[in-house]
Parts: sequence; C-alpha cells; structure tokens
Amino acid sequence: MKLAPIISLGVSLLLGVAALVIGRGWLFPESEKAGATQAAPTRPAVEKAPAMQPVLVARSDIETGMMVTADLVEAGEWPLAAGLPDPLEDASQLAPQDGAMPVARGFIAAGEPILPAKLAYQPPRRYLAQDIPEGKRAASISVTLETGVAGFVLPGNRVDINVFEPNPGGEGPDAFEAEPLLKGVQVLAVDQNFEAHAEGAMPSRTVTLALSEDEVLKVTSAARDSQLGLALIGDDEARKLEKAEDADDREAPEPKPVRTSRTASRPAPEPRRVKRAVPARAPTPKPRPAARTEIDVVHGTEKQTVETPVAGEGAAS
Repeated sequence: MKLAPIISLGVSLLLGVAALVIGRGWLFPESEKAGATQAAPTRPAVEKAPAMQPVLVARSDIETGMMVTADLVEAGEWPLAAGLPDPLEDASQLAPQDGAMPVARGFIAAGEPILPAKLAYQPPRRYLAQDIPEGKRAASISVTLETGVAGFVLPGNRVDINVFEPNPGGEGPDAFEAEPLLKGVQVLAVDQNFEAHAEGAMPSRTVTLALSEDEVLKVTSAARDSQLGLALIGDDEARKLEKAEDADDREAPEPKPVRTSRTASRPAPEPRRVKRAVPARAPTPKPRPAARTEIDVVHGTEKQTVETPVAGEGAAS
C-alpha cells in the first residue's frame, strides 16, 4: 500500500478545517460578540410609573339615555399619556345647566371615564300631574279624526266640547242633535304626549282635558250615552280666555284671618251658682178703718154720745 495518497488526504482534511475556522471568524465576528454580550448577565431596567390624572369614571354600566347622576359615578385615575379630552374630575360637574340634566349620549361601560362629549343636557322629564291647574282634574275622552279636529288638537290648546245625541226619526244631517256642553276647556295631553310645544297634526284616540269636579261628572256622563266632539279655539281667543281666568283668580277675595280674642287665652271663669229668685209675696192690704159716726144715747135725763161704725163699703164686719 502506498503512503502518498493517505498523506495527501490527511493534509487536505487539515487544510479544510483550518479554512472553515478562518472563514467563520472573518465572516461572523459581530454575531459572536453579540452572543457573548447576551450571555453576560445584565441588570433589569427600572420602569418609571406613568403620570396619572384624576378622572370621573362610571361606577356601573350607564345605558343610552340614562340620566348621569352622582350616584352612578366615582373618582378614579387615568394615564395622562392617554390624552383624554377634558375629562370630568368631580361629581359637582354633573350639576344641571339652565334646568337641563346630563344624559348619556351612548353606552358608557363601568370604569370608563366620563367625557363631556358623551353627555347631552336635556330638560328633566315632566309628568302630567305637574300641568294640572289648581282646582282642576284631568279627564280623558275618546275622539276620532272627525271629532278631534283631524288631529290638530294639541296640548295647550283651548277647545269647546259639543255633545251629539241620536235624533229618533231623523235622517241625514238631522240624524243627530248637537248641543254645546262646555266652552274654552284647556287640553292637557293628546294620547301619551303632553308637551305643549308640539307641532303639526297628531292623529290620536284620546284627549285629556283640565276640568272641574262638576265638569268631570258632566263630561264622563255624556260620553257614555252620546258622542262628544271638539271645536278648536284660535290662539288669540285662547289668550283672552287665559287672561280672563287669571283676572278672576286675582279678584277672588281671600279669606280674612280670624282674629283671636285677647280673652281667648284666658282661663274660662268658674260658673257661678245662681240662686233661684223667690217671688215676693204681695203685702196683705190693711183694712181700711170703718167710717164712724156719733150717736147720742139718752137715759132718762142723762145724755151720752157714743161712736159707732157705719155699715157699708170698707166697714169691718
């Protein structure tokens, strides 16, 4: 066996290994340094806490249209880097503005900051009892397009109420007899709407009116057996009616206060015992002295004068 080929093969292997080592060091010097750097232990960097700002957050979920009040929010904090646009910071900022209350424009999740852009200020909801004048009662009647002036009777209007009764034997226009029932009645609501600033026609089935106690009985009684119709009064005449009613209220005499007597606070005197009056006895009339007269009595030669009563009125028996 010849040694030359074996020696040549060994030398070739050594040269190849040397070439690989030299080439790796020349081609990847930075990766080895990086690996050495990564292998070296490093201290963890201390992270700074983010700056926070006080905000008002929702205590629980707030649905769209809900009134946002102080009991639905609470104080919280939010990262300043978030850049919230003017968040509310205190519950006092939820105070009413010109009588309007803050209402959620959209859904606000629990823990979410309360932003002005998510609030809308709306006037508080009214209820019918607030609009009933003093001394009046709210009573509803059924209407149709024909009897309700084609839906143009709106809250705040004034109407006349007419009653239509069947006319036995009548035909056509004479089938019913119409009579006025009440004049200048105030309309409080139409169906479920009692906003006084509504516009346009509102087809409805019921109209709620402001009536006195006697008028309520009259209208409800007539509605059972007859058909009621409304006649709309113009705004100018309605204003005159309102002024007249206000004048009547002002001219009504106020009850005068009852003056308390000064002796009212004094204790009542004890009752005195009154003795029964005994009728006085009439005095017994004294008998009048009887009329007397003188009589001469003669005994022989002697004469003697004697007084003696005269029989008659006033004489003693």
